[in-house]
Order: sequence, then C-alpha cells, then structure tokens
Amino acid sequence: MFEPKVYALSKRLAQHCRLVLEFTESTPFIRKDTPEKMQVYRQHGVEFAIDDYGTGFSAPHYLTEYKFDYLKIDKCFIDNLNDNKEKSTHLIESIVFLAKKLNLELVAEGVETDIQKNILKTLGIRYFQGFLFYKPMDLKAFSQLIAKSD
Repeated sequence: MFEPKVYALSKRLAQHCRLVLEFTESTPFIRKDTPEKMQVYRQHGVEFAIDDYGTGFSAPHYLTEYKFDYLKIDKCFIDNLNDNKEKSTHLIESIVFLAKKLNLELVAEGVETDIQKNILKTLGIRYFQGFLFYKPMDLKAFSQLIAKSD
C-alpha cells in the first residue's frame, strides 16, 4: 500500500472496476500512517477488506482503528458448516452480528458446496468466494472468461 507503483496501478484500476484491497491477518499491519494512506486511496474509489478474519493476528481493535468496507470470514469457519457443527454456525452468526453493527459487508471465503452457500445466505451473507464458483486462475484464463461473458 505504501509503494508508489501499487498506488498508481490502484488509481488506474479503480477507474474501471470496483477495486478492493485486502489486508491479511496473517501478518500484523500496524503502522501509524495506515489510516491516512487508506484515505488517499479512498479518494480514488478504492475499498478495503480485512482478509482471513478470525485467524492469524486477528484483533478486534483493527475493526475500530481502520475503516474497512468488507470483512472476509476465513475458510476454516466455513469448512465446518458441512458437518452441521453448531459451534461454527454460532460463531458465524456472531461475526454477522458484529459486521452489521460496524456497517461492514461480509464475504465468506472457501465456499465449496451449495449446502455451505445456502446456510451462509440464511445467516445473512451476500458475498461468496470459493471453488464452488471458480478455481484460482491466471490472468490469461481470467481474460478469456471475461471475453466469453461479453
């Protein structure tokens, strides 16, 4: 985020699409000037997500100190939904409640089955990411997919 090349590319991309930059919780991102830098990006329409919420260096204070638009629920919580594990469902319900109170959109990561997607929809989640939709692909494959949809 502090690299001039990343900033220039983000400004360019944000003119053509909804650009969401992700902060991962696998490493700490504490830096005093981060909120100000985020605001500079926001002036160009860039949004922000906190990735892998609930794992790694997860700390609730990140949600109050930094202005995020999206909270991405880590796959490890989604995986257990197939097994009808009540604790996983309750945990996700708590994250949904927190996100609503903080005015954050939720993205469920690692959605691999229709069962998971339907449970998550029932819990109020609108955005999904995972193998149920597409596997990771390189830029060439993605470009071909987009060309087909036009």
